[in-house]
Amino acid sequence: MSDDSMKIDSLQLQGYTVFERQNLQNFGDLNIIIGPNNSGKTSLLRAINKISKIDRGRAPLRNSERYYEKNDRLVKLDFSLVDGGLVLESNEYGSMEMASEESFDDSSVLFCETERLTKYKNQELDAFLSDNLQDVDLERFLSSLNETVDPNIDGFYGNLMSGGDLQLSTSDQDGNSIQHELNRHGSGVKSIAMLLADIYAADPDILLIDEPEMGLYPAAKRRFLKLLLELSEEHQVFITTQDASFVNPLFWRDSEQDISVYHYSVSRNMQGREPFLDLEINEPSTFAGFLPQATSIKDYHLYVEGKDDVKVIRSYLHSFLDRAASGETQGDLLDRTEIYHLNGSNWEHFLSTIPSSPYSSVVLLDNDMDGQADNVIRRYEKSGYQSFPDFVKCEDTVDIRENLRNSTVPVYLLNHDDISDYIGVDNKQDIAEEAWNKEGIPREIVNVFYSLYEEELSSHEVVKDRIGKENTRPYPPKPTDELSMDPTTETEKQITDAIEEYVRVVTPDGEIVPSPKLDQLDTHSQITAILLGMRAGAMSGVLKETEAEASVGELAKIIKTSENTVMSAKNQLKFITSKDGKVYISDQDLEDAAQYLLEGSD
Repeated sequence: MSDDSMKIDSLQLQGYTVFERQNLQNFGDLNIIIGPNNSGKTSLLRAINKISKIDRGRAPLRNSERYYEKNDRLVKLDFSLVDGGLVLESNEYGSMEMASEESFDDSSVLFCETERLTKYKNQELDAFLSDNLQDVDLERFLSSLNETVDPNIDGFYGNLMSGGDLQLSTSDQDGNSIQHELNRHGSGVKSIAMLLADIYAADPDILLIDEPEMGLYPAAKRRFLKLLLELSEEHQVFITTQDASFVNPLFWRDSEQDISVYHYSVSRNMQGREPFLDLEINEPSTFAGFLPQATSIKDYHLYVEGKDDVKVIRSYLHSFLDRAASGETQGDLLDRTEIYHLNGSNWEHFLSTIPSSPYSSVVLLDNDMDGQADNVIRRYEKSGYQSFPDFVKCEDTVDIRENLRNSTVPVYLLNHDDISDYIGVDNKQDIAEEAWNKEGIPREIVNVFYSLYEEELSSHEVVKDRIGKENTRPYPPKPTDELSMDPTTETEKQITDAIEEYVRVVTPDGEIVPSPKLDQLDTHSQITAILLGMRAGAMSGVLKETEAEASVGELAKIIKTSENTVMSAKNQLKFITSKDGKVYISDQDLEDAAQYLLEGSD
């Protein structure tokens, strides 16, 4: 931008349209405002456009521009400019007054509303261009048209200045020139041509465009964003959009222009705070979550807080599917799944970008977000936006499954406050490598994955021949409710029956003593008998986790296996506490432990 051009640094709004208050700082050369319908995006542009409406120190103020149409509320627009400031305040006469006598040129701002783009379609393009391009550099105009509409456009035919029939000249694949009447082009071509003509003819200091991507196909959107970047070299540009895919930071990564992006937050607005937040556009992770999902064709979406969470969950997902599904099913599910992050502390604001049915979306948060999650979900429920999914906080992984069936988006809090706690690393730079090197998967994470893929895996042979038989039971099974935590007579009888069935003995203190009959069994059956005895002890409240791990060690001595194999087996024994306080080890955990021991035995 030239040094003598008007440029806005910041804008504070009070009592204007939907804004009780809003303070937008750090305006750049190109400013992008993202938000859903009726969030106030267009109102922000109209507030800026007030600069061009000032006449004799006053600007009009309609009742619809007052906060909730309360005429007694003060409406204030406070502009911080590069070369000064401007304050407009509502007065008793139904308009706004300047705090100073400074005047502004009406032509310094060009506001292209969505209604303006619609009107373009009903105008004669020849006459419009003749009226608006008298003093415009036609080569520049054609170059912009070439970039945004058709790369084959190479010139005009006809008398542009006299308003006669005007034709565009394009080249075919053989280099032959072809003339087309402009008025016969589609409405999208006409609208872009007229918009560009307006911009170049007005040559404004400040350019405001409401949803410029409307009616453009994806390639044209990308080209138009590039053009807006070029225009911001000479004009301060403000645009609004509800299409996250239109805002791609890759296009300005190497740009010398100052870019600012503002994102609407339902969570902030429901707290009475300023709803538009300034994003860190130089941090690619800001956009890593909500950009790709805008055009996702994946069936399954997993949302986590930050980049480190993505690395860990992705490694666990590969390990889970490697063990839980055949090669064909594994590849299919990986291809249909994507893991996104919500930019760390911004997770509550970016929930609004998560799609609902027919997508299957699950949100995983660290445990330290427990109280905050309740408040955020409540705000989304009260927001009134029907386009947002219904978020439901889940107490356990069974709730995840139920909410997915009901087409709601489950929000589940993990057992740890930080994802690194699952990996056991202090330096997060090592988290990705350590995650991939982990042999075991936390049972909690397994439950999440199974809840997500229940339909696909429930009919699939999840684990074959783990302990001497095919197993097609759900993965993992629900707790067995028949066994009580209290060591009643009935429980003791159940344990005794289990001991007789699986030929092993569980002592009252949880120690497993191999039955003499155990020596008569092959290694495979020995493992089956002892591990199922451990399960019976756990279900009755007799066997504790430390004793279970010690029993694995004793079993390893019997079958002569390595320390690494023993450790892998122990990692499978995750004790789970259900809602009613019962403690259990799932059948699948025991089978996994058995498989590790069996594969590592002599």
